[in-house]
Amino acid sequence: MSGNEKEKYLELSCDLSELEKIKACIFEIPVENGIKKKIFLACDEIFSNITNYSGAKWIQFCCIKNTDKVTITFTDNGIAFNPLESKIEKDFEDFDLGGMGINLVKELCSHIDYSNIEGKNILSLEFTA
Repeated sequence: MSGNEKEKYLELSCDLSELEKIKACIFEIPVENGIKKKIFLACDEIFSNITNYSGAKWIQFCCIKNTDKVTITFTDNGIAFNPLESKIEKDFEDFDLGGMGINLVKELCSHIDYSNIEGKNILSLEFTA
């Protein structure tokens, strides 16, 4: 990826081994390594949640790099789940009980958008580049 706007698109099976393809895609983005790591951490959490809990058969991953931001979009055919409605408030000591990942993703992103259109979950994560 280079230039003012580049897009990368992946069709993935619902298998955690596919995370390596996402990682490779993210580490091609022309931004500093700290941002790449932040993006991958959020994507790892989202992809793992889709794989483990949604019942999806497929996942589409799209990465767009603009001048000042990176937008990652996950689309899947799993059970409708809006992570923005997740209101789990926990103390750090309770992190091992689960539910902290969505809060972490919210902290890492500059903007998150969710919709469910025609039975497809569409989650967009925006990062300032």
